[in-house]
Amino acid sequence: FAPPVGSHPMLRVLKASIMTRIFRHTFPVAMTFAVTYKCQCNCRHCSAGRHLRNDLPDLSTKEAKALIDQSQNLGVSIIAFTGGEPLLRDDIYGLFFSEENIEKLVNAGLYSLFVSIDSPIPEEHDQLRGMAGLFESAILGIKRMQSKGGFVGISSYATRSATQKGMYKKLYSL
Repeated sequence: FAPPVGSHPMLRVLKASIMTRIFRHTFPVAMTFAVTYKCQCNCRHCSAGRHLRNDLPDLSTKEAKALIDQSQNLGVSIIAFTGGEPLLRDDIYGLFFSEENIEKLVNAGLYSLFVSIDSPIPEEHDQLRGMAGLFESAILGIKRMQSKGGFVGISSYATRSATQKGMYKKLYSL
């Protein structure tokens, strides 16, 4: 999660580190912000879906920006946007990693991206996520982000059966 060397977030990390040493008080460096619990998928293993409440709306754009500003004022340098699916928010450019969306995200300062891949077998991944064609879309998004010089990580989860089948070695190779 370390920001690129020389970037504005990296300078904030250094400032927080110096402030921690001077004042002997720990300042937060990172924050995970679940910007929405909405998602286009229907994953059996989803932890975010358990928190979905239709009676509570997502924060407005103004509220979300205020939260980000307040976090940065506390010293937060790294913000991980999670969900649900963060790209389902109207103010985060739109669903999927199209060439246009990746360009906008990178220009907005996104330097790393974690993409959920549940299986190196496309059909199995799509079945686990409940959405046909999602594997190919994810791989294409990964390639687009890499072409812009961004860092990409694959996020997954472990099960006994997948471990016994050697899926994580295959996922690593992917």
